[in-house]
Amino acid sequence: AAAYLNKDFVEPQLHIPPPVSMSVSRLISQASVRLLQNIECVPVWQGEDLMETYRISVDFLTQGRSLLIFPEDPAQPLDEQCRMSPFKKGFSRLGEMYFERTKNILRFYPLIVHPRLRQVKVCKPIAFNPNNDPASERVRIKSVLEMIIRNAYLEMTLRGYAGIPLPH
Repeated sequence: AAAYLNKDFVEPQLHIPPPVSMSVSRLISQASVRLLQNIECVPVWQGEDLMETYRISVDFLTQGRSLLIFPEDPAQPLDEQCRMSPFKKGFSRLGEMYFERTKNILRFYPLIVHPRLRQVKVCKPIAFNPNNDPASERVRIKSVLEMIIRNAYLEMTLRGYAGIPLPH
C-alpha cells in the first residue's frame, strides 16, 4: 500500500520528493489501513480473489447497506479539467450480480466531490437494466456515470468561478 500511495498520491499530489516521500507514504499507509478496517471497507482484490470482492459487496447491498465506489483507473491519465481518470467498468457488474441474487434493480448514484469549492453533489441514479446484454450494460453504466460526474464537476467549477448561482 505504501508504494501505491507514494506513486499515486504523496509524490504527485503532496509534492514530497524521495526518499522522504516513502517514509510519509508508510505513515499514511499504516494509518489508512487501520482506518479502513474500522469503517468496514470492502477490500478490492485482483485476479482470482476478485469474485470475493463482488461477493462481499453484494452481501453488503442485500443487507441494505451502501457502498462508496471509486471506479477511476489510476493507470489512465488524469483529465486536468475535471480532475478524474477514466473509469474501470468492473464495478458495474454489481448491478447484474445484485439482480441475480435479489431480482431487484440496483441503482448507482453519481457522487461529485469538488475539493476547491468544498462541495459535494449527488445526482439522479442510474439503474441497472437486466434486459440489456450484460457486457453492454456494464459499458453503459460506466459511460453514463462518467459523463454525469464529469459534466457536474465542470458545472460546479463554472458556477463557482463565475460566482453567480445558476437558476434551478
